[in-house]
Amino acid sequence: MSQLSQNNKSIEQEEWYQILVDECKAIVTESVFTSRWALVEGYWSLGKRIRDDKLAQEYEKGNKTFVQDLGRNIGVSTSTIYYALQAYDKYPDQQFPEGKNISWNKLITKYLPDSPQEPEVLEKETEFCQCPQCGFVFKPVRMVKEKVLKITGKKYSSIKDITEEDMLEIASSYKVGLGFVKLQYEKMRNYCESKGKVYKNYKSALRNFVLGDIQRVVERRAATNDKRGVDARNV
Repeated sequence: MSQLSQNNKSIEQEEWYQILVDECKAIVTESVFTSRWALVEGYWSLGKRIRDDKLAQEYEKGNKTFVQDLGRNIGVSTSTIYYALQAYDKYPDQQFPEGKNISWNKLITKYLPDSPQEPEVLEKETEFCQCPQCGFVFKPVRMVKEKVLKITGKKYSSIKDITEEDMLEIASSYKVGLGFVKLQYEKMRNYCESKGKVYKNYKSALRNFVLGDIQRVVERRAATNDKRGVDARNV
C-alpha cells in the first residue's frame, strides 16, 4: 500500500484520491437526473465507493476535514457525503424501509441520524469559597476544572440560516441557475408557511426541492420522447 500524503504533498495530487473523486462524481452525475429510486441507489453507491476505499478509510482516521474536502472536490455538500456513508453503513444490503418506493429526502429525514456536529468543549474554572457560611474555613482555595458541553443550535435548523452563498453552492452542484434555486427557496418558504412544515435541515430540504423540480422536467421531456440532452440551466 502506498504511503499517504507526506512531505506537504497535497492529497488532491494523489492518484488514488483523484480516481476516488472521478468515480464519485460519475455516480452523482448519473443519479441526479434520473428516477427517485436511482437517486437513493446512487447516493448509497457513493457511500459504498468511499467505504470500499481502504486508503480513504485510513486517511479519514487522521484527517478531520477529509469528508468536507472530498465533498468539495466531488461537488456535493459535506452533509450529503455523511448521509451517503450512513445510508451504506445502515443498509449495506439495500434493504431500505419501504423498499424502492422510498425517496432520498424521506430516508435522510426519517431513518438516518443527523449529520454529526462537533460540540464545543469549554473549560470552566470553579473556585471554592473559604467563607464560614460555606464550611471551607480551614480548607485552602482549590481550583477545579470541569468540561462543559456547549450545545449549539444546529445549523440550518431555520430557513433563515440559508444564505445566498448556500444557494450558489446548490446551483453549482446541480448545474442550474441561481434564479432557479431562489425560486425553489420561495416555493419551500411558502410551503412551510402554509402547511406548518418544519425540516430538521432546511438546506437539505432546499436541495431536494431543486432536485424534485429537475426530475419532473426530465420526466416530462422523457414522456414526450424528447431525445435531446437536458440542460437544467435553462429550466
